[in-house]
Amino acid sequence: VAPVFTMSITVDVAAIEAGRRLLEESGYRVTTCTNSAEALALIHSTEDQQFDCVICEVSMPVIGGVAIANTCRLCRPRARFLLSSGTVDVLSADSLRILGIAGIVMKPFSSHFLAKAIQRALTGYNP
Repeated sequence: VAPVFTMSITVDVAAIEAGRRLLEESGYRVTTCTNSAEALALIHSTEDQQFDCVICEVSMPVIGGVAIANTCRLCRPRARFLLSSGTVDVLSADSLRILGIAGIVMKPFSSHFLAKAIQRALTGYNP
């Protein structure tokens, strides 16, 4: 099985480290970012850095998760994008589909739930 490269973006340092551990335990290779500028720089970087799936907090300072998703879709059209949020009132399924976002991962989440969400995003299965 080919390795799956993920990028996780959130301002919460403790959450990003916990998320990294969860993903690595599930067999993913993980790159983390704690701010939008860092994430966008990686998304815009050369093809040396591959991302199969990007997971981003909806409410990021300066540039939010939806804007990062739009940039990612333009620069890396094959990468799948998931938003994460701790609030229920984010985006409808129709809005997500229109924006090219594979889904929302509600926090807090388990490693099993996160791995399943990534797998669904990569295979195109969205119930």
